[in-house]
Amino acid sequence: MIFRIFGNFLFIINLFFFFLFFRLFFFFFFIFVFYFLSRFFTFFFISIHFLFFWICFSFITFFIFFSLLFFFSLFLGCGFFFFLFLGCFYCFYFCDFFF
Repeated sequence: MIFRIFGNFLFIINLFFFFLFFRLFFFFFFIFVFYFLSRFFTFFFISIHFLFFWICFSFITFFIFFSLLFFFSLFLGCGFFFFLFLGCFYCFYFCDFFF
């Protein structure tokens, strides 16, 4: 039983870090793409579209992460992990303001 709970715990941690690096990859990918696109467009046009894409991407990953986490927490019978990582994900989601 302890190994099952510990395995579920490691699985949810891996899921959390997967979304962390997934979002960081797209963040730097958008910076790289918009840096070269800025040679052809104005800075205002790029900044508005960058803000729009980043907000949309944040909401998409927000709902994907919570739907997967809620599904696995109910399916695996460890609902307390959902509330445990709820606070961790809010701290991670707050870090978007520092970018």
